[in-house]
Amino acid sequence: MQASPGSAASTSSPGPPYAGPRTTPLLDMVNSPDDLKSFTVNELKQLAYELRWETINAVSKTGGHLGSSLGVVELTVALHYVFNAPADPIIWDVSHQVYPHKILTGRRHRMHTLRKSGGLSGFAKRKESEYDKFGAGHSSTSISAALGMAVGTELQGLERNSIAVIGDGAITGGMAYEAMNNAPYLNSRVIVIYNDNGQVSLPTGTPTAAGTAPAGSLSAYTSRLLATKEFKDFRDVAKSINKLFPKELQQVSCRPPGAPTGAPAAPPAPRPRSPAPRSSPRSSSSPRAGERAHRRVRARHGVRRHALRGARVLLHRPRRRPRHGQPRAHP
Repeated sequence: MQASPGSAASTSSPGPPYAGPRTTPLLDMVNSPDDLKSFTVNELKQLAYELRWETINAVSKTGGHLGSSLGVVELTVALHYVFNAPADPIIWDVSHQVYPHKILTGRRHRMHTLRKSGGLSGFAKRKESEYDKFGAGHSSTSISAALGMAVGTELQGLERNSIAVIGDGAITGGMAYEAMNNAPYLNSRVIVIYNDNGQVSLPTGTPTAAGTAPAGSLSAYTSRLLATKEFKDFRDVAKSINKLFPKELQQVSCRPPGAPTGAPAAPPAPRPRSPAPRSSPRSSSSPRAGERAHRRVRARHGVRRHALRGARVLLHRPRRRPRHGQPRAHP
């Protein structure tokens, strides 16, 4: 398959080690988001790698918002793989991060005209493509736009998804909170993706030695919240409650220990079982032997350990049978 003109930079001589891939075979196969549907997970990862370098090569010639676009490469691939754009509208807040989106939606050959007269816009533009459902350039408007489109499709009797991608800078605007306050009332099918990557379009913080850093107070608050003792206790309680469910459901909701938040669930690795000598719980110093003895006692008397902080709850107490010759106790 012949590569498009926009891939000339990536198919040229390799040059320095940081010049990117020499060829982009998977990206050359993508003319619309429908071409992503047949890719495997490994191919999607390779596609994201090629798309990242394609964005770098394009912006290095024309200029533009590079950091914000590189921060959503994998997210852009995932959105176009899962949802059916343009039937499912994807609204990018501010839309300064839409360069990978433009490349995947049939505008790769025009990326050399980015931000030039008569060329591609640096933001989403409805006149350019049917995939740009909402033209922006101002922050905090994506959730309201997605909500309006969701209501419109429901009035037409259609069942579609409306996706709003909003960053840690745009979500601090009042319009975003107004839309989130109105969305539960209308109860429409709106999916809000919080892109917390720290790539704010405009400097919102104070000057430092490394430049003007974004304020990011909301992002810092959520990071501190995840590290608090209360959240860890809540997570431990949730894990204990999860152990009460069948093993199939436990594997669905489990996550590898130490994995980042949002990582895909994975079944826990089986524990190797080593044969232990049988001994009485009183004479044995092994905690596992004592635990097995307590488990047998609980099973015999109908006592089960509750999941919250190890408290024991009496679920069933069998009635003691009267001896021969004694009257039965009335309930």
